[in-house]
Amino acid sequence: AVGVAEAEAARRIKAEVAAALDALLDRALLIIPTIPGLPAAPGLDNSDRDVRQQTFEFLSISGLGSGPQTVAPCGQAEVHIEGRGAFTAPLSLSVLGPRGAD
Repeated sequence: AVGVAEAEAARRIKAEVAAALDALLDRALLIIPTIPGLPAAPGLDNSDRDVRQQTFEFLSISGLGSGPQTVAPCGQAEVHIEGRGAFTAPLSLSVLGPRGAD
C-alpha cells in the first residue's frame, strides 16, 4: 500500500513535471521517440526490468504533464545484432502538446 507521505511526494513530482512541461511546451510541440530504443528482437525475453522502466518513463511524460500525446508510426528499420542476426523493427514518434491543446 502507498502511504500518505509517499502519495504526497508523488503529487509533488507530478506537479513539478507538469510545470516543466508547461514551460517547455508554451506554444510548441515536443517530438520524441515513442520508446527509448529499439524493441526487443523477436524471441527474446521482453521482461528486462531496465528496458521496461525506461519505456514506461517515456510513455508517462504526457500523463504526468496532463497534456495530449499521439503516436505516429514512421516505418520500419532493419536491425542487425551481432550474434543474434537481423530483424525488422517498427519505428514510431510521439508528439506531445501543451496542456489543454487537445
